[in-house]
Amino acid sequence: MLKEVIFLTSGKEQQKAVDRMKANMGDRSKECVKIYSSLIDMRKKLRRNKAKIEN
Repeated sequence: MLKEVIFLTSGKEQQKAVDRMKANMGDRSKECVKIYSSLIDMRKKLRRNKAKIEN
């Protein structure tokens, strides 16, 4: 599941993964979605920082 999270790009794919996670996890889904969201935020920050470094 984490590999999927890391390589996701579009919003639709992200939402599908969240829905799938909720279905698989049941009661623990809220916690997983928080982790998932923070991973996506980290990815965005990394991309921004990479762009700053390259420019």
